[in-house]
Amino acid sequence: MQKSLTTGRFSQDVRSLLRHVLFVIACLIPAMTFAQQKVLIIGIDGCRHDALRAANTPHLDALIAESVYSYDALTEPPTWSGVGWSAMLTGVWRNKHGVTDNTFSGNQFADYPHFMKRAEAFDPSLFTVSISHWAPINTQIVGGGGIDLIVSPSTDSLVGAAAVDVLQNQDPDVIFLQFDDVDHAGHASGFSMDVPAYMAAIESVDRFVGYIMAALQSRPNY
Repeated sequence: MQKSLTTGRFSQDVRSLLRHVLFVIACLIPAMTFAQQKVLIIGIDGCRHDALRAANTPHLDALIAESVYSYDALTEPPTWSGVGWSAMLTGVWRNKHGVTDNTFSGNQFADYPHFMKRAEAFDPSLFTVSISHWAPINTQIVGGGGIDLIVSPSTDSLVGAAAVDVLQNQDPDVIFLQFDDVDHAGHASGFSMDVPAYMAAIESVDRFVGYIMAALQSRPNY
């Protein structure tokens, strides 16, 4: 995105949100252990679905193979990151969440909070985690109380490491992860399957997803 994915059904306003050439990721993929009601959401900013399918991404491919998924979705302009991520995390369009650019001015998050805050309101005992490379997701959308652990690493590698640490050493109920290096590579070199740096960034995130899934699958209650 100009600097934004959806999965699940956050509200009737947003059934599916993506499709801008600069920020598509058909893989905001949930991995859930239904018996424990645990939720993992992985967001990869700037990942075009055609590039994802062309890249060497065995770990994302494995998730997709076991998923209900779509590469065809909707968004609304302007496709600034602040607008897209606000919609995806709150489940409402900008006419309700109030964000029109990356300043987040005029936001209505008090009336339309992000989904983890709603989960905490439903059950305060839930352990909720947000690990986002793009820090404004945490400082502007997720922050403000209620979430148990908020981390804003400076690289995608550190996002992956933080997620693995949480999965290995704590017992989270809901984890939201956001990777941003694919978007950085696209802005720097081009959002195209013909750009080696862009494809390499997608494949790097896939490796991090592999580490995360290995950590998740090694948990005693997986």
